[in-house]
Amino acid sequence: MADSPDRSLPKQCEDWGDLKAAYRFLNNPKVTPEQIQQAHRQRVRQRCQASPMVLAVQDTTELDFTRHRTVEGLGPIGNGGGQGLLQHSTRGVTPEGDLVGVLHQIWRTRVPVPDGETRRQRLGRRRESDFWPESVRAIGSLGWDTRVVHVTDRGGDLFEMMFACGEQDNAGFLIRAQHNRWVDAGADKLWSSMGKPAPVGYRDVPVPARKGEPERIAHLSIRHARVSLNAPCRDPRSTEPITVWAVYSLEEDPPVGVEPIEWMLLTSEPIETLEDACERVDWYCLRWLIEE
Repeated sequence: MADSPDRSLPKQCEDWGDLKAAYRFLNNPKVTPEQIQQAHRQRVRQRCQASPMVLAVQDTTELDFTRHRTVEGLGPIGNGGGQGLLQHSTRGVTPEGDLVGVLHQIWRTRVPVPDGETRRQRLGRRRESDFWPESVRAIGSLGWDTRVVHVTDRGGDLFEMMFACGEQDNAGFLIRAQHNRWVDAGADKLWSSMGKPAPVGYRDVPVPARKGEPERIAHLSIRHARVSLNAPCRDPRSTEPITVWAVYSLEEDPPVGVEPIEWMLLTSEPIETLEDACERVDWYCLRWLIEE
């Protein structure tokens, strides 16, 4: 099956006996995805423990089964009436960019938001935003000799995600900010606060081709500072501020007609120098591995 994943089961199996065994195996409710991946995940953890630092890159994708109308247990995906599953993956990557393997995966159906749902009801039910902290807690610690830093896009900009990383031994986070939070006890907003100082330096990063735009090198200005993020209002789960290091990287002179790169990165990892800040930007660039 691994040698020919694009082929149907009858073409993957040599004879009727093999095919019948494959159907029984795949239809056995006692065989779970976690059990199938168990040996792989154990091996990935062992390989990660050989490194002093591992980036745990997270993201969610949709598995599209719209054409398979008879399949049961699916939920809505996309915006056009499709059906399928949500898959949230965490992959181990070294700071040098070597993909180690899958550390954790979650499969779940999307639940439509009920009409008239209150804030209390929304906080009480399982949501897609739970994927991020749930994955952190499932992976836990990789040992005292290996620091694991969870890397996410804007979907992971959650106080609960940051708290979950702090609960684990030798774990941290690097999150691209989505929310323009109040900082430093309400003295300013995040983007405003980080945009006031002059850049401390610049970093060139490769940008893959996207949306019809060719690949290019983006020249980013770098600003960094230690900030205190105010807890979200009206959320009883988060009441205390969190101190993080922020890196504001901005492409100030993009090519004509091209949307500039703008990353506000929040991290638990201390930043004292321009080199530290550039390293965090390089880590975030490795998030594209999970897109691929």
